[in-house]
Amino acid sequence: LAQRIKEDRFVAMQAMQQKHDTEQQLKQLELDSLDSAMHDPLTKMPNDSLLLARLHEWVRPNASDIPFGLVLMHFPQVREVGSSLGRATADALFCELVRSLNQILLSSDATLCLEEKNQAHLVVIEFGQVAFLCRDSESADRTRAFAEKIQSNYDNPFDVNNISINLDTFFGIAHYPAQGDCAEILLQHANASLEDAHRNGT
Repeated sequence: LAQRIKEDRFVAMQAMQQKHDTEQQLKQLELDSLDSAMHDPLTKMPNDSLLLARLHEWVRPNASDIPFGLVLMHFPQVREVGSSLGRATADALFCELVRSLNQILLSSDATLCLEEKNQAHLVVIEFGQVAFLCRDSESADRTRAFAEKIQSNYDNPFDVNNISINLDTFFGIAHYPAQGDCAEILLQHANASLEDAHRNGT
């Protein structure tokens, strides 16, 4: 009888441990799924979903009185390289652009960190387009001056896979709170500004 009780306890403990392990695995799968939903699959950098989450945190009422500038930056040649030199070269180009730009932003001390674990100061909006936030930006002109400084880093040909590629860069800016007091409006204004830059070729 004592042996039977011991065996039953062992079986019950095993079942409890298995249930606990299964619950932990499910939690990890949920976390992994959430992490994937917040990151670009190619560059592994945060995506527009994470940007929206951060913007919702920073522009809600009474969250902060500190202004900032939202900058969208577009590299149209990335898609053109995909058509002319192949997707692999375009992917390598965009990954290197994202890496180099994030490093520039990280060293500038003028932008907000969007994800601590990866020290990410930019997010990938789509293939060839990124966004970042300028901290303590008192005016749109100040944000524009910073964006132009960043843009100047790509005036010279960009090398990838032993190929030199000339890059055009366009950017659009929305300034909080002057040009929007919610995340969606800020993104709408920044996109409109970027489209205007494309139309005018500036």
